[in-house]
Amino acid sequence: MRVKTFNIREIDGYPFSVTDEARDDYPDCRVHPLIDPYFESHSIVKYFYWKKIRIVMDMHDYDPRSKVIDMGCGPGIFLPTLSENFDEVVALDINDSDLRIAGSICSSLGLENVRIMHSDIAHLELPDESIDVAFSMDALEHIRELEAAMDKLHAVLREGGQLVISAPTENRFNDVSRRSLGFEKPKSHYYGSREIARLAASRFRLLKRTTPFRMPWSLSVVEMYLLEK
Repeated sequence: MRVKTFNIREIDGYPFSVTDEARDDYPDCRVHPLIDPYFESHSIVKYFYWKKIRIVMDMHDYDPRSKVIDMGCGPGIFLPTLSENFDEVVALDINDSDLRIAGSICSSLGLENVRIMHSDIAHLELPDESIDVAFSMDALEHIRELEAAMDKLHAVLREGGQLVISAPTENRFNDVSRRSLGFEKPKSHYYGSREIARLAASRFRLLKRTTPFRMPWSLSVVEMYLLEK
């Protein structure tokens, strides 16, 4: 499936304001802590972040007629890709400031099949079995109520639906890699990829686990999982 890139500077409202909370969690951000890695950071970082999107889009032969959800969509970097590849997209986040940016991206790029929702995952108000594919790009590690969030995801996914997760490893290699590029672990990273995977695997069937460049967990900064209900 095609990954949709775009020029963030052409989005209405750029440069975007950053909340004090975000600056506290990501003190080195330039434009926005969730936008910088894709557009404003070192070329290696930008390549890596876009590669993560390419990997999750190639993990499965998704049905383009699916209704999908981007859980913790943040400012909406993933939404153009989802909008182009699927019939219906729900963009979910609890941060009003990020949702305004996501709305600007949808408006500027004409993403008419995207519905924006203000909610946290654990208290998501969607009908049971109403979602075909749920994507979580580096979002679940920020949720304190992770077990409740997994229960809610299990409820809203249809039988046979897919859950796609990208999450930081939080191993020693990740820590060294962050520091070498001038970053620190965000304060709101409560879980690593293996903790998230264990909780997910207790509710879903694990189909695939991978890392960028197929490196072992100990030498990777992120893992991706494909699970099925």
